[in-house]
Amino acid sequence: MEPNQEHDIPAVDQIANGENLQMYKAMIPYFPKNMQRTLALLIKMVEMNHLLSFYNSPMSACAMPETHNPEEILSQLRQYGNDRQNQQIDQISNLITMLKLYQTYNE
Repeated sequence: MEPNQEHDIPAVDQIANGENLQMYKAMIPYFPKNMQRTLALLIKMVEMNHLLSFYNSPMSACAMPETHNPEEILSQLRQYGNDRQNQQIDQISNLITMLKLYQTYNE
């Protein structure tokens, strides 16, 4: 996977996919139909195992940013939304901006 593509994948999927699971997923259609379902389920089980291992490790607490900036969160969500959802995210972003301006004005 190219480094710039990795940023388009949510962090939880990066953890779940590990090193090679994306390649394995891409290979599924080339297997006989009767094997595809089994391979897909096996890959999902490996993903679950990666997630469980990550969240059971003491280092998992370091993965979460210390501060939560609502604008950053909305920007991340916008990457995965459809047009209707992105319109709602934009409305929320505009509301946050207006509230910040109102707070600044009152100070």
